Amino acid sequence: ALAFSICSKQMEPCGLIICLEKDSSLFHHQDIELIKAQAQRMNMHVDFATGHWKDSPELPGLLKKYVNNGVPNVVFGDIGDEKNYKRKIQLCQNAGATPIMPLWRMPYPHLINLYEKHKIKSIITMVRNGLQDLLGSEFTKNTFMKLKEAGYDPLGEKGEFHSTLVDADFFSSPITYTLSKVEEMEDNFGKKWIRKIQVKL
Repeated sequence: ALAFSICSKQMEPCGLIICLEKDSSLFHHQDIELIKAQAQRMNMHVDFATGHWKDSPELPGLLKKYVNNGVPNVVFGDIGDEKNYKRKIQLCQNAGATPIMPLWRMPYPHLINLYEKHKIKSIITMVRNGLQDLLGSEFTKNTFMKLKEAGYDPLGEKGEFHSTLVDADFFSSPITYTLSKVEEMEDNFGKKWIRKIQVKL
């Protein structure tokens, strides 16, 4: 959201590409209806690709489609994962696109200040063990400081948590929502707890 907000003030955004796993967003496990509600408030067209972005069979073709339609750049919100940074550069090069990563290597204190400046509101909807009490709460500067003091990566860059966008300075209106019951799941990295956002109509 922050990367989108920064770049949309300098160039015209043309669309969103979302990777899905079993009809929900990767990592956050949010349903397609929520993603469509986000896109509608951003006045953006959204394309869906199946599978993880690293090996999705559909993603390269979608990127090439945008390039062929005169869209030269792809914006990512990466902060510091060198391996993913290189993979995304290669993904874009293969499609003839230019990757733009406005948050790359930006100091955390500056990032959290920009998060507030751009009026981003996100709800913590996935956590790993030890952070269950955060599920369903808003991610704020106070949350950031508490996580930092507790020894976690305060932006969740190591997968400690994920959040779901419900408002920002580029939204036409906030998403009104309810929260589902907590679900416990397990993946290759261990146990995780999910609390989905359900859009109020």
